[in-house]
Order: sequence, then structure tokens, then C-alpha cells
Amino acid sequence: MPSLGDRFDWYQSEGNVCINYFRKNLKPSDIRVEIESRKILLYLTIPTGDELLRKFHLLHDIVPEKSSYRVTGTKVEIKLRKREEVRWSHLETQCSITSSGLPKSQDVTKIVHSYPSSSKSTHDWNKIDKEAAEIEGEEDPLNKLFKNIYENASDDTRKAMVKSFVGFILLLGGHLSLNV
Repeated sequence: MPSLGDRFDWYQSEGNVCINYFRKNLKPSDIRVEIESRKILLYLTIPTGDELLRKFHLLHDIVPEKSSYRVTGTKVEIKLRKREEVRWSHLETQCSITSSGLPKSQDVTKIVHSYPSSSKSTHDWNKIDKEAAEIEGEEDPLNKLFKNIYENASDDTRKAMVKSFVGFILLLGGHLSLNV
């Protein structure tokens, strides 16, 4: 029987689902796990026989032959290989199986490839790239203003602008390169 301190969590990647069942003072010899295509049975071995700790009725099929588990002092890590690379909306079925035995369509979503991140929020990097390209394509408004003034100015005004620009660069300690 599960104790009050027992709990579990799960997460998924593109091809795997991982379940962590937490319980204190575990030894590898104390735990037995049965992995089937849609069901996981977790047993605690005691002298009088095996005691069922938890039964997981999985939302989708897995590949039992490519699935495994590992017992540490505080948890049982169960790594399950997905039969299909779809994003699971839930770990277990929640009475959402249709008469054909298949999950309802809202429980299945195709995986959109994304980069791993520890951030809780996701970013659409393609959108950010597009925005950056648009910004790069636009010219600095101040630079555009000075270009417009210089192009429409008389020769004396152009000379004064160049003299002012050169003086400013030299004031900042820079050097002026006339390589064009």
C-alpha cells in the first residue's frame, strides 16, 4: 500500500516518457516493475509477497523492450520509449478512450521540434529572427536625417558638416581614415 509520503511526477521528451516514483529508503531488491505496452505495474517486494504500489494506465502505447527502470535510495526512475513521437497531454488515460480503443484527438498533438530549455516560458525564435531582420533592414532615423541634409546642402554647408564631423572624431581621441 502506498504510504502518505509516496508521490510521483513525469515528464516527456520527443521519444521518451519518464516517470519518477518517490519513496524513502528504497533498495533495488525491494522494487519490481512490470512494463507493458499500455500499463506499468510498480510492486514493493516484502517477505509475505509483492505489494502493488502503483498502477499506471498509459495514455499511449510504449515499446516495453526499449523501456527500463532504475532504483535509487529515494525514487524509482522509469524510462519508457514512445511507440509514436507525439506529445502526450496526460500520462494516464482519463476515460477519454473512444470505442475504437484509440485516444480522442485532443489527447494527441504532433511534436513541434524545440530546443531544450529550463525556462518556463517558450520563445518563438523564428519570429524573433524575422523581427531582427526587419530592424536591420530599416535605417537609423538620425543617420537618415543627416544623409538627407547632406545630399540637399550647398557646397559650403557640406564642407562645414565634414569639418564638424572630423573635429568631433578627433575630440574623442579617434583617428580619421580616408580609405574609401
